[in-house]
Amino acid sequence: AVALDASVSKCHGICRTRNKELRRFQHHVEAVKADSVGVATQNLLRKNEVQISATTSQKYSSQLRDDLMCTFRDNLRFRTLCASFSELVTEFTEPLRKVLQEQQKVPTSRNDLGSAGIVARLDAVLCRLRPWQEVGSMEAFREVEQLLDDCYHISTNLSELVQGRVWETQQNTGSLSLVAYWSNWRQQFGQSVQRLANGQSFHSAQTNQEVVTLQRCLQESVEAAVRRKLFFQETFAEGRENEAADGLANHFEDCRQNFSAGVAFLESYEFAPDRGGSQSLVEMLLGKSDEPLDVPSGLAGEGSPTVRRLREDSGHREIRLLSYNLFIRPPAPMLTHNRVNDHKDSRLSRFIRDHLARYDVLCLQECFGAYSFRRDRLIEAAKAVGIKYSVKSVLNRPYHLVDGGCLLLSRFPIVAHDVKVFDVAGLASDSVAAKGVLVARIEYRPGVFLDVVTTHLQATYANYMVAECLQIRLNQLREVVAFTRKQWASHDGARSWPVLVAGDFNCNARRAYNDSSSSDEYNLVTSVLRDLGNPRDLVFEFCGYHPPTYSDTYDDAGLMPKEQVLTAPEDCEVDQTRQRLDFVFWFDPEVPGPGGVFQPTFARVNEFEVDRRVDVGAPVTHLSDHFGIECGFVFESA
Repeated sequence: AVALDASVSKCHGICRTRNKELRRFQHHVEAVKADSVGVATQNLLRKNEVQISATTSQKYSSQLRDDLMCTFRDNLRFRTLCASFSELVTEFTEPLRKVLQEQQKVPTSRNDLGSAGIVARLDAVLCRLRPWQEVGSMEAFREVEQLLDDCYHISTNLSELVQGRVWETQQNTGSLSLVAYWSNWRQQFGQSVQRLANGQSFHSAQTNQEVVTLQRCLQESVEAAVRRKLFFQETFAEGRENEAADGLANHFEDCRQNFSAGVAFLESYEFAPDRGGSQSLVEMLLGKSDEPLDVPSGLAGEGSPTVRRLREDSGHREIRLLSYNLFIRPPAPMLTHNRVNDHKDSRLSRFIRDHLARYDVLCLQECFGAYSFRRDRLIEAAKAVGIKYSVKSVLNRPYHLVDGGCLLLSRFPIVAHDVKVFDVAGLASDSVAAKGVLVARIEYRPGVFLDVVTTHLQATYANYMVAECLQIRLNQLREVVAFTRKQWASHDGARSWPVLVAGDFNCNARRAYNDSSSSDEYNLVTSVLRDLGNPRDLVFEFCGYHPPTYSDTYDDAGLMPKEQVLTAPEDCEVDQTRQRLDFVFWFDPEVPGPGGVFQPTFARVNEFEVDRRVDVGAPVTHLSDHFGIECGFVFESA
């Protein structure tokens, strides 16, 4: 029930009624578990008493007979309880199954089915790897480590799917009652015994041996991925790069052969991943491969001692940055809401609990401090995980009702900062907010600096405002550029440190919902930014296209929005979906800095999706109406 609800909620939004049912189911399950313990205990006590009576040649006492009858009644009552609960769950799940079956008729962009898709995915990752002699760079290290994570997750998920498919095929109980199930099992067992008596095998020997061999190979792939990643991290952290690369190619080739065999096996059983909604088989196998491998490194949070040594080493300390529109607007009339309820406290709690500690620098937008303590709560939570430094938007009363909503957090010292409210007045709802720009100079180590800029530009609220809002955005962006340049005006000579400009630009970089090439407005934005230097759009640079960060959909046709709890309904229309509004631009230093140079190592979109299979009854599917952009940087010593 939980898994089906999570799949349906992805494409059709969250239903409060289903949430209530799921929470009721949870309470029911706990009651069933507690009752089962009591019944099992009574069964054991009665069995022990009967055995004692039998071994001592004593007659059953009337008390024992009464106790047995009570125990039998308790068993019948317990089974009736389980049966009624099963019927409730069936009534709940059948409509969801029909919804997912209908959804399968909608063409999706996730069509990489089959063993060829798995091999192509692995080949694509392999092609991104640098030659082994260059494994010493942090960028190559991350690529190898990501591939090891992929191998681990694919092996684990594929092994479970193979085992589950064999079980489903052999049992095929469907919705049989308990009595019918055991009757069917006894019949099959009797037939198997007869086959054995006639000298025949229980199953086809060839098929059985193939499955056993396949399961063993997949399990070995899981264990090998764990061992290989631990060895790779240890040797790399200790500077033994050549040793770290030994055996990687053979390991990847073995994984590829096992993956092909496993997927071919599933296809022979006509496996269809209908339980995952629009998920393809490849995506089911990759599972959470975008997340770091939990064993042995546990990269989320602080990570293992090995990874901490690696990240904190003077030549390899990686900075992780997040730019994210949190959609934590101030309490206000409904005109500031996209939907009836935007669940601010619930979303903020999940962000703090599950994500905050993973980053070193955070550029946040729509994190307002006016009329609530949510921004203060986030700042205090950041301090608790070592992110001690912050810069925030200011109130500009009486000209504006609320602050600008920008917040910059850093694990490294902020040695200088400045805040500016735009001179260009905003339109519509933007007119009440003191939108502007934050600039912070972060000291990575003594004498090594990085300028971080975050901003939130004018939004477009209606079609008739498009031209005017565009002009305001460009003027605001020119203010951002001028204000940023002002910060190093007193510096003698050329700039020797990089500059990073991040935020919600409200400029759609995509030409259309089904066209990810650069739009005309995006080209205007980059031309304005050239006054700071050569703007490197890191997401475009690493991904090769403009991935959506707002109103994304599961299909290329823009018919099935991913997020429908927070996103404005009008932005879920086809021509408004799949927009890219969020950016991280990188500007290299004009001259080499002292001791080395910063280099970007990765950039990607993080959807911050809530796993409602684990977080049962969560009121949202994503933590914001926007997706975040996370990047990595490393300082390479000269």
